Parts: sequence; structure tokens; C-alpha cells
Amino acid sequence: AGQVTSRTGRYRVLVLAGSAVIVGGMFMLSTFSPDTTWTMAIAAMIIVGFGMGASMPILGLAMQNALPYRLLGVASSSSQFFRQIGGTLGVAVFGTLVTTRLHENLQRDIPPAVRDQTPPQLLGALEEPQVLLNPSALNRLEASFNQLPGGQALFDTAIDAMRVSLSEAVTLVFL
Repeated sequence: AGQVTSRTGRYRVLVLAGSAVIVGGMFMLSTFSPDTTWTMAIAAMIIVGFGMGASMPILGLAMQNALPYRLLGVASSSSQFFRQIGGTLGVAVFGTLVTTRLHENLQRDIPPAVRDQTPPQLLGALEEPQVLLNPSALNRLEASFNQLPGGQALFDTAIDAMRVSLSEAVTLVFL
């Protein structure tokens, strides 16, 4: 994007095309399900990355070109400040949205039979998404479920519900 802008002197098309690519990649991320392959996830993230690479640096350049030289420092620092604030607020808001939606979805997706037969602390562990990414935590959770009568079936049903609930919560954020 920088080379194209340097050679042509035009950046508006790159910013618009990059933004369109970001939207397309985010839409792809919003269609994920528990059955989505790693290849699809990586492809969607690469698409978002290409869009960001084509548009974000050029936006900084456009801002700098629109202002007089004496204001470049103020403009650059203000731009970085608001990006940081936006990123911080975005993580907080969307993290809260995922957590809240995961809790609501689990209440809906875990069958009543599993809820009735599982102690609250084990059900509470299902609200921690990192369990799915940490094999030792997942093994500990499975061992705890296996101490219950019919524990393996309860565990399998609960983990399936957790995957579906988390998938729906995360895809909402990408959408």
C-alpha cells in the first residue's frame, strides 16, 4: 500500500478497498461455528490483516498530508492516543459482550438434565473460555465430571454446549 501510494500519489482507493476487505474478513469471522476448520480461521484472519495493512498506515499518511507541518506532532500523537483509547474500550466492551453472551447462551444450551446433575462449581468452570484452549484444564474438568454418575456423558454434553455458546458469542462480536 505504501509503494502504491508513493508511486501514484493516490490513497483514497487503497483506504476504501482495504476497508472493504476488512469488512469481508470480519463477515467471514462472523460465520464461524464449532465446526469451522483452522484453515478457514487462518484465511479469514489473513484477509482482515491484508485489509488493515492496506488501509491503516495510509490513513495516518492522509492525516499528515491534510495538515500543516507545524501540527504534525500534535496530529500524530492525537491519532495514536485515540487509537489506544479505542482499542482499550473496544476490548473492554466486546470482552464484556462475549462474557455476558456466553453466560446467557450456556443457560440456554446446557440441557436441564445436565444442569440438575452437575454441581454449580463445575457449571461455573464452563463459563471460562480458556478451558477449551488449555488441555490440562480441560483434562481436570473432565476428571471432575467423571467423578459424577454418568460423568463422561455429562462432560461431553456440557463441552458441546460450551463450544456452541462460545462460538455464537464470539461471532456476534465479529459481526
